Amino acid sequence: KVLSSIDTEILMTVATQMAIGIEKSNARLALSTALFRTEELSGSYSRFVPFETLKQAGYNTVFDVKIGDGVEKQRTILFSDIRDFTQLCETMSPSDVLKFLNSYFGSLSPIIKKHNGIVDKFIGDCVMAIFIDPLDAMNAAIEMQRHLIHYNLERRTNGRKPVYAGIGICQGSVLMGPVGFDGKIEITVVSDVVNTASRLDGLSKELEAKILVTGIAPEILERLDEDVLSVEHGQKSVKGKTQFVEVTELLDQKLLDLFDSIERTEEVARFQEEYISLFVKKINLAKKRTRNQALQ
Repeated sequence: KVLSSIDTEILMTVATQMAIGIEKSNARLALSTALFRTEELSGSYSRFVPFETLKQAGYNTVFDVKIGDGVEKQRTILFSDIRDFTQLCETMSPSDVLKFLNSYFGSLSPIIKKHNGIVDKFIGDCVMAIFIDPLDAMNAAIEMQRHLIHYNLERRTNGRKPVYAGIGICQGSVLMGPVGFDGKIEITVVSDVVNTASRLDGLSKELEAKILVTGIAPEILERLDEDVLSVEHGQKSVKGKTQFVEVTELLDQKLLDLFDSIERTEEVARFQEEYISLFVKKINLAKKRTRNQALQ
């Protein structure tokens, strides 16, 4: 049949509507793809930008950040680094060192987050975290040390050296805000509290301690689990500070119980003796001090 002018108009109208429909469909697909890509980029971006620190510093978005801004807060800073890291890695390739650090930090970071902490940054083999509640910081440190026992048993089973870490915790006033210049800005905390926590981390090796704290009120220390003993070391000199610091060591008696829950093998026995022989002596000494103080 030969199309009439009316048939042709109808055909052109239908064709136009189909074309519009196709364009709308393509536009919706493009928009959906763009939104998905934006969400994907936002998720990736959040791994590099500490948005939680950003919010605590009083910023809603990165566009609000201005050099020179800052807000003073009461915060607890936790520093933890690997002892004898250079010796640990001297037989490893750069690639193996990177894999090791990713594995190590990947196992500790969830513990910090679990206890309401923010991983502020990784500095070589060191992790720095920020807490609002000092009790959260101490509980995170205790769980980190418990985790390291299982982590090290796995390493020893695979013929690798164990990993020992010290932890320093300090509470006080900090300034949260941007640091840097127009081409490079980092949201972080600036304070003597940060320096002190780092120095306590270093002092822990000298005192053969796992966790050292300062600036935390006695009533908060008393809220720790009953299996955690507080040992006063008194005034200590720390590197980089002219004033002495009141230092308290946390001793977790449950570290001993962890070995009872692990299958007893020659490797476990050797690791237990190596890991906590000194720790047992320190716990017994702390208990003795506590009894003497009670008698007084």
